[in-house]
Amino acid sequence: MNGIIDPEHVYFRTVPMFETSSEAYQFLQDRLFIGAAVRLPDDIRLDIYEVQ
Repeated sequence: MNGIIDPEHVYFRTVPMFETSSEAYQFLQDRLFIGAAVRLPDDIRLDIYEVQ
């Protein structure tokens, strides 16, 4: 056994928070986001959604 978990048995959930001093991205601090990720053999796909 090599200690690596099969990607089909791994999942991620996240609540990203953004901090910026840029006026252009200030709106990110005032909104709620949730995310989910999938581990692929050579990568991780992260999908982020704004909660309305």
